[in-house]
Amino acid sequence: MANVLPFGRRPDPDDPDQHGDLSADPSGTGAAPESEGSLAISPYADTDAAPAAPSTSAPTPDTGVATGRVSEADGRADTIEGPIWGSAAPSSAAAPNDDEAAVRQLLALYRAMPDLAPGHGAPSGPDDLSGETTGETTGDLSAVVGGEVDVPVLEPDRIISPAGAVQGADLRPIVPQWLSSREGRKAVGRWWVGMQWYRAKFHGVRAPVYVARVLWRAPRGVWRVTSGLTRWVLDTRADGLEQALADGTKLDTMTFIQLRDQRAIRVRARLITVGAGAVTSAAAGVVALVHLPASGDVLLGAATVAVLAKVGSDKDRPLVGAAMATSARHRELTDAIVMRALRAAGLGGAVAKIDKEGHEVSEDTRPTLAAPIMRSGNGRGYVVVVDLPWGKTAGDAAAAVEKLASGLDVDVSQVFPEPVAGRARRVEMYVADEDPMLLPASRSPLARLPRASVWDPQPLARTPLGIEVRATLLFNSFLLGALPRSGKSYAAKCLVTPAVLDPYCDLTVLDCGGGRDWLPTQDIAVDYVAGDEEEDLIRIVAILNRIRDEARQRLAQFRTMTQADMPEDKLTRELAARGMPPHVVVVDELQNLLRANNKEIRKAALEVLVWLAKTAPKAGYIMVMITQRPAADVIPSDLRDITSVRVALRTKTRQGSDAVLGSDISATGYRTDRFLENHKGAAVIGGISNGKGGDLQVVRVDLLMPEEFARACAIGRTRREDAGTLRGAAIGDAAPVEITITVLEDVAAVWPGDEAKVHAAVILTRLKELYPSRYEGMADETALTRALKPYGITSGQVSRGGVNRNGYKLADIRKAWRARQAADRTDETDDTDRGHRDGDDDGPTPVPA
Repeated sequence: MANVLPFGRRPDPDDPDQHGDLSADPSGTGAAPESEGSLAISPYADTDAAPAAPSTSAPTPDTGVATGRVSEADGRADTIEGPIWGSAAPSSAAAPNDDEAAVRQLLALYRAMPDLAPGHGAPSGPDDLSGETTGETTGDLSAVVGGEVDVPVLEPDRIISPAGAVQGADLRPIVPQWLSSREGRKAVGRWWVGMQWYRAKFHGVRAPVYVARVLWRAPRGVWRVTSGLTRWVLDTRADGLEQALADGTKLDTMTFIQLRDQRAIRVRARLITVGAGAVTSAAAGVVALVHLPASGDVLLGAATVAVLAKVGSDKDRPLVGAAMATSARHRELTDAIVMRALRAAGLGGAVAKIDKEGHEVSEDTRPTLAAPIMRSGNGRGYVVVVDLPWGKTAGDAAAAVEKLASGLDVDVSQVFPEPVAGRARRVEMYVADEDPMLLPASRSPLARLPRASVWDPQPLARTPLGIEVRATLLFNSFLLGALPRSGKSYAAKCLVTPAVLDPYCDLTVLDCGGGRDWLPTQDIAVDYVAGDEEEDLIRIVAILNRIRDEARQRLAQFRTMTQADMPEDKLTRELAARGMPPHVVVVDELQNLLRANNKEIRKAALEVLVWLAKTAPKAGYIMVMITQRPAADVIPSDLRDITSVRVALRTKTRQGSDAVLGSDISATGYRTDRFLENHKGAAVIGGISNGKGGDLQVVRVDLLMPEEFARACAIGRTRREDAGTLRGAAIGDAAPVEITITVLEDVAAVWPGDEAKVHAAVILTRLKELYPSRYEGMADETALTRALKPYGITSGQVSRGGVNRNGYKLADIRKAWRARQAADRTDETDDTDRGHRDGDDDGPTPVPA
């Protein structure tokens, strides 16, 4: 019975253990004796071999078993011949063994396989090994009596396309990435020169030490050469043999004499060889001294001394040590280092398990390199493409990036694993020579003040590999969050600059912090507000409400248009040219607006922001929201989850990172709390395709200096003036806004201590002092009384200092305040119930009292 070999090996025609005992076959064809009914089996059929002629063996009358035969195509047992599957055994004493069971399983697998090549199709009938096989159920196996069935080699890892060609996604690039661009060639050239320069400096500093080693070890080398030649010439190894013969219990005289004679011959020949070599070397030395210049003699002598010093060095103490680099910048990344890192990260898989009979009982799941390790296109690191063990994904590699970095012996900020589209377990890992976030930031191309449009993708950032990341403002909403002094304002300006340079785009800037960051936009903004006072926040909410009304009116106009006017059911360039320009709305210091002391402001602001971020983009309104307090109470999930593009720079905690990027994003390895304080502009962007099947990527935002942004604003004003699109606050024609004054809260805020009754004139005077812009138009106490009447507060006679005048009672103010608070709590309960019904796992946004 021939052995069934594991997949991956072909039978050796010269190995009798693989073909069974062929001595019983006098013909030498490898056929088994007829009486045993044995099978010659191999799962490695050569599909290109010509089919053998049908066998003329006749079935045995008792069993219907044909004489088995081994096909000699290519000198291998490549076919299955012999009895019909399921037929009776030739002898009742012969029971099926493990090999026969394995063959039956192999045939069942083969029958279930689709056709892989013409002429090698699987039988179309069902697998029937019960002992009754017919021509209808066996297909090509109906001719197995005296015939052959080829079994194709199984190649589970070879992916064949319908056309029969190997998929191009798995083909290695013909030209390495770094060779495909001029920048890549220059970068790799600089890296190579830098490596050599580093080695030159390293060894140059240690040159005196190397000279001392040479002078110390050269005499030892002379001794080793001399003693070694002496032992070889005198054949000292034969001394032990001669002594053993002399000390033996029975002296073999003839053997001893033969040994001495042979040694004498060897010694004589070696003496002649050494003598000739010495004479030749001496003559060569004399010629060199006579004919070579003095510098040549010095070089020859130095080389001789160096060779002797090399001979005199021990293996564990080389003459010249390796350049001991302390950073990965001057270390070469090897396969062994990569595999060590994968094992350290728990991605090392397991080796195959083999049973006692040599069969593979579990698959080898160790990771493999899908392509050779290459230098990256930017010349600043290595690109490694790895197929992880089955069951592991690129997300597992991203989540274990800290352990990967430890295994690679680099900082975590130098390792960037990313998925590869088409294969879930394939990951492309960029290992930088040095921290890319500490290198000088790329200057923004927008600093050159090009013609820009919010309709087109514009440069925003670069990946660690130097790949440009572009963002399209139109039809998106943006959320930026980071700690102070992390590059948040620079990133926001770089994002908004295309809108500044586009003369056919409106811009509104609402700075809830009141700083100078957005001051240059006053020259082009339709509306500009800067401040964190309550009246500023009320005005900001009013402007947002007006923009919402404009967007609703535009959407209403869309509903009256035909499909030809709006082929994609959203704003088009033609509609924009007809008076519906895109409108970018910037809201900076968002935390001051959504965490305002006045609850009415908080509630109204969140409602209008959610609507604008969710619905307004299709009408051409783009929200850009910025906060330096990335937390769940500042960025509710209702607002974050409907924002299409999220940019998170450095945060203190992974919860802060998730507050911007999304719930549990940090579990996939994309975390901004790993960024260091000096990682200015380092960010994780979600919502912009990375070209590899995902929309999360680590980037470094392009640098746009404040003076460059101011210059862009000046050019933007000039372009708008030339195009006739400058309007609004930029030309002193700001649209009026309606502001609803919450007079009850204001009266409670200015009430003098615990006075039971206060004159209305005193309250009005205090209101005008504290909120002059809000109450300077209120003529007298009568107007204040009318404003308080909706809250159930009426005026009455109050005597203070002998003067009776209209006034208010503190009890009435407190009663109205409590009633309003109770109504607000009822509204919160309704909102919470509505959020639970909608499946909001995050629950209601906490609002302080």
